[in-house]
Amino acid sequence: MKLIDVLKGLPITVAKDYGPIIGLDNILHACKMLGQDSSEIIELKLQELEEQGLLKIIYFNQPGYEDLMIGVKLSN
Repeated sequence: MKLIDVLKGLPITVAKDYGPIIGLDNILHACKMLGQDSSEIIELKLQELEEQGLLKIIYFNQPGYEDLMIGVKLSN
């Protein structure tokens, strides 16, 4: 499973305060359907893709929850 290909097939949601994102819930659900059920592994793979410049991880912007990943934005 190539995660970037999975992400390209998922719907984009317009989230208040964040703009258009692919929600983490959609990502986790799609990966589970493809046999990857570990959210920790998926989050690590997303971080690798961010390091490669393929996406930007969006984190919750409320105090105390800044480390909570809510979705991603794909790079052009």
